[in-house]
Amino acid sequence: MKKNVFTKAILAATAAVAIACTSPAYAAPDEAPKIGVVSLERVLHDSAPAKAATEKLQKEFARRKADIDKQAADFKARADAFQKNAPAMSQNQRLNEQRDLAEAERALNREQRAFREELGQRQNEEIQIVIARAKTTT
Repeated sequence: MKKNVFTKAILAATAAVAIACTSPAYAAPDEAPKIGVVSLERVLHDSAPAKAATEKLQKEFARRKADIDKQAADFKARADAFQKNAPAMSQNQRLNEQRDLAEAERALNREQRAFREELGQRQNEEIQIVIARAKTTT
């Protein structure tokens, strides 16, 4: 039974190859088939639509990135000040400041993560648009 199925599969494959070889593409040897190669990486980095999409995203996210960078710098300054002033603080003040800093760090991390996710999503959307344009122009 297995041998019979295997034999049928080989016969079907042979028939498919025979049909493909007798198709019009192989019938005219004086005309070679034309093959085009598209470098997706080059399309996504060097094409005018890709450059326009990159510039659009940079403009769209520049303000938010600047805000997050400022928040990160403010947090770092607060943490440095805490490290410097911690020995002079009472234990209660030190604990309160540590809690505040931990909460600020969590908020900053949430903000950064949300920014990266939204930026990644928008980049994927723009990449899909560029790829769709590349497909329609070829």
